[in-house]
Amino acid sequence: MWKITTSSEDLGIGQFGGSVRMNDPALWPVIPDTQIPLTPLCTLTEALLPVRFLPPGMAMTVFIAPNRKANGFNLSTMRRYTVHQQSELQAARESGYSRVLLHGLTDQELSPPESAFILDRTFIRKEEFTEEEEDADLEDDDFGLEISKLSGRPAFLQDPIYEPSFRYTWLLQLNSFELEGIGPRYEGIFENGLGHLILDKQARKAQQGAEAGYFFIQFT
Repeated sequence: MWKITTSSEDLGIGQFGGSVRMNDPALWPVIPDTQIPLTPLCTLTEALLPVRFLPPGMAMTVFIAPNRKANGFNLSTMRRYTVHQQSELQAARESGYSRVLLHGLTDQELSPPESAFILDRTFIRKEEFTEEEEDADLEDDDFGLEISKLSGRPAFLQDPIYEPSFRYTWLLQLNSFELEGIGPRYEGIFENGLGHLILDKQARKAQQGAEAGYFFIQFT
């Protein structure tokens, strides 16, 4: 099990914020009803895990919707990708307000659309749990620690949310307080809650432009 922290140097496993390292600007997703570009939250490369979960040379980027002025985040927009109970999952996935895009990984970032809200960039580091953290993650009967982490047990701030089929698996969790420490543009992200990334296990055989999973948040 690994904690997710940040690094000032590129460790090859991904990044928070910035633009997207892809070569096709037409793939950049937009909010369906306003056409405002979605904001890249994080990009993860095939080096994130010791097992193959993405095609060689590809990455997955989580995009989320900014507010209608594309200058930050607000509750009304974030509710479109909030899932507090199982019955809300399908609508959140279909809303288009969060996307998980599979794309080729380029050396340079794509120039973002002029109206895009771009987060402060930093790189992702993963650190193995200490024995104490592993014990704490397993201590609760239902949920793991409420930290940013890769693998382990998810923590849910509302009802537990289950994957719709065996095709999907929980991949990682992001803590809003930890993200806000990256830079001022993260202020208000997830409404002081947690974000969950669910991986489509078929992504390892998919083509550029495919959905590599889905992303939702919970808060109290």
